[in-house]
Amino acid sequence: MATYLEEAVLAPLRSTLGSAEARVDKVYADYAELTDDEPLAKWSATEEQPSRQDALDFLQAFGTAATAEAKKDTGLQALRSQALQDIGDFVTKVQGDQCPAFPHIHPHRLAIELALRARRPRVVNQRSTVLCGAAAILSAAFKTDPGRTVRFVLDLVRLGKGTLRGYTLEPYGCVKDEPPPTRFEMAQVDWVMLASLRYHFEPLAALVGMTLGQGAADPLRQLTKPGLLYSTLQNMGYTTVADRTFGRETFSRNAQVASAVTRAWMHGQTETSRGEANLQLAIDDLRKGRLIFLWGYGELTTRSPVRDPQGTPYPDIHGKPVKKNDSIGFPELHWTLVRKLAIHGDKVQLRHYSWGDAREASFPKAAFFDVYQGHVMADPA
Repeated sequence: MATYLEEAVLAPLRSTLGSAEARVDKVYADYAELTDDEPLAKWSATEEQPSRQDALDFLQAFGTAATAEAKKDTGLQALRSQALQDIGDFVTKVQGDQCPAFPHIHPHRLAIELALRARRPRVVNQRSTVLCGAAAILSAAFKTDPGRTVRFVLDLVRLGKGTLRGYTLEPYGCVKDEPPPTRFEMAQVDWVMLASLRYHFEPLAALVGMTLGQGAADPLRQLTKPGLLYSTLQNMGYTTVADRTFGRETFSRNAQVASAVTRAWMHGQTETSRGEANLQLAIDDLRKGRLIFLWGYGELTTRSPVRDPQGTPYPDIHGKPVKKNDSIGFPELHWTLVRKLAIHGDKVQLRHYSWGDAREASFPKAAFFDVYQGHVMADPA
């Protein structure tokens, strides 16, 4: 296998072949192929982690290619360029091979992977965790405000706390002081961002962790109920936030009890519509530039193939997505950041970010609405 970012990132960037867009796309294609299997693979055949010079070489080459891309939104491109410069300043100033406030996180690896997410927010990947709500929030933050989002992450690893838009967060002690759990197989930068946003003291999780082990407690620490997503977006300073989720009465008794003893309400605080009327509100808001966080059973995502810009757009999905519960009765629901959404005849077309990539599909309306549980909207204006 090719060695981590040395071949998967630096080689394409240093190539003189093709356009800047093609070189950047090649970086992400190789990065995804490599990190799907080994998110914490070695930097090279001989080095576990990149050096300061490796990181600076990458940032210089990546910044040059990203700046040369032809983009419609030049203002956002300028913000990304400044964000890459801020990451470079961090690399220049940080001492040793540990982040000051996260001693188990390597600063140069974090810098490289943070830059990749600043340019392409869909790369954020919660992998095997239940941190999909936090992943959707961070993808949206990188998409709309890459500069402040990068500074938030850099402040976390330098100072032990950071401000995401208007929300100041100081991560739970174990998130900073202990190594990222290997059972999650997450990129270091994703662990820093997602765990800092979501991990807080949950009495039920603490009890389950002591009696059944930390693996059993993970979902309780990571789960983002609609009420928690709603309040987090409000705390971040989004001007208008609406919770239009529904369906709590269909959940198992175990899920109802767990919801009652964990933080935040379940859902449905600002909208009572369901089905197509509910989805139409999301479609209208998306056209106005607002953020849509869709809540549905996980098969909406697992059945959506990774987007292929050269392939058939919105490929038809055959077969019916299924509502599933886990072994103790929790509904296997999933948050995803929606980028495109439309109803065409008897089809729902959906493009969204999930598990480190953009996915898109066309579902029969009846199949889609059977597993659709509403959405949360936030206005970034």
